[in-house]
Amino acid sequence: MKRAIILAGGLGTRLKPFSTVIPKPLVPIDDKPILEIVINQLRKHGFKYFHGADLSQKLLDTIPKQLYQKLIKVDLNKPIDVKDNFYEATMCVGTFTFGHVKPQALDEFVRVTKKNGLICFTINEGIYNDYGFDKKIENLKQNNKWDELEFFKSDYIASKDVNAWLGLYRVK
Repeated sequence: MKRAIILAGGLGTRLKPFSTVIPKPLVPIDDKPILEIVINQLRKHGFKYFHGADLSQKLLDTIPKQLYQKLIKVDLNKPIDVKDNFYEATMCVGTFTFGHVKPQALDEFVRVTKKNGLICFTINEGIYNDYGFDKKIENLKQNNKWDELEFFKSDYIASKDVNAWLGLYRVK
């Protein structure tokens, strides 16, 4: 039974006007919501149970209930109310940006992800150094909490000139 948690999709203020009516996870790409594409890809890799989490109850209320077995309201700047080593994958895209979630959330991602589980996230390039994500990521590597599989800069939202670091790590 492989479980994944998809954290904090957000309302997608940087994707306006697309997200004015539709929250970011439900913005379609080729007639499918982004969230459905992500879940379908995870299913191809054997994942069967999906939990979703966000700070916004408004966003959680818009998510089609059939996509998740559980939806929870969570502030990622605080401990996540999930037992240790629970998920095989933790995903967090679009949350590490100006004025939002701080680097210590990565410690929580490691805590809730099983050994050999995957953690995937993006970090807005404008906060990577200023908020201390560079130091936190290096600290987790040096303390043998995870192995880096991929880490690169991408044109995250090219039309808005927003770049982000994309990370994929395996928990030790």
